[in-house]
Amino acid sequence: MKEHAWKACVRETVSRVRIPHSPSGYQAETDAELLLFQLDFLYYTLNNTEQKAISFYMIYVTEGTAEMEIKLVLPSIDYKEKLLRYKADFIKNGDSMDGSAGLEDALTFEEWYAVWKDNLSESTVRDGSVPATTFLAVDENDDLVGMIDIRHRLNDYLMNFGGHIGYSVIKSQRQKGIATKMLALALEQCRELGIFKVLVTCDKQNIASAKTIQNNGGILENEISEMESITQRYWITL
Repeated sequence: MKEHAWKACVRETVSRVRIPHSPSGYQAETDAELLLFQLDFLYYTLNNTEQKAISFYMIYVTEGTAEMEIKLVLPSIDYKEKLLRYKADFIKNGDSMDGSAGLEDALTFEEWYAVWKDNLSESTVRDGSVPATTFLAVDENDDLVGMIDIRHRLNDYLMNFGGHIGYSVIKSQRQKGIATKMLALALEQCRELGIFKVLVTCDKQNIASAKTIQNNGGILENEISEMESITQRYWITL
C-alpha cells in the first residue's frame, strides 16, 4: 500500500480505537493521534526506510506532531515569485539564508537560476563553488517553506565548517518540525547521489539546528573554533 493510501485509511479508522499508554517522552493529545503516530512509524519501518522512520519518530517525540506534508522540488520559473518573496522575508527579518545557493546575493531570479543550473555539474560549476543541488521545500499548497542545498563533494572549507548540507526555513514556519523533515528528505537524495557519509554542521549556539541534525542520526565528531564562533561537525551514516 502506498504511503498516502495507508495514511488515508488510518485516519478514517483511528478515531474509533483507544490506546491506554503513550511511549515515553511522547504526549499525545488524543488516543487517535497516538495510534496514528504508531502506525505511521510502523509503516516506515516495515518498508525499509530506516532513516525516515528514525527522523519521523524524533519529530513526534521531541517537537510535537508536525502535520504539514512537505516535499523537495527542483527550482523552475514557476517558483520565481515565491523565491523572491522568500528572499524578501529573510532580508526583512535579518536572517541567514542558508542552503539557498546564494539567493541573497542575486540581483534577479534569472541570475540566480543560471548559477543554480551551472552548479549542478562538475563540468560547469562556477569558480569558487562545488557541484551542488539546491532544492525547494514546498508544502501541500505548493508554498515555499524552506530551501536545502546538497554539495556533491567537499572542499577544505566545507570539510571544516560548511558540510554537505545547508538549509533554512521561512520564519513563519519554524518550530514545526519542518527542518527535521527537510533534512530527512535531503538524506534520501544524498543516497541517490552516492553520498553515504554526510557531514552536517551548525553553530554551537544554534540549539534548534543541532537538534535537527541529531534527530536525523547525526553523531558529533568535534567542534572547531573560528573567530568568536564554534562550529559543531556531525556525521550521518546512511
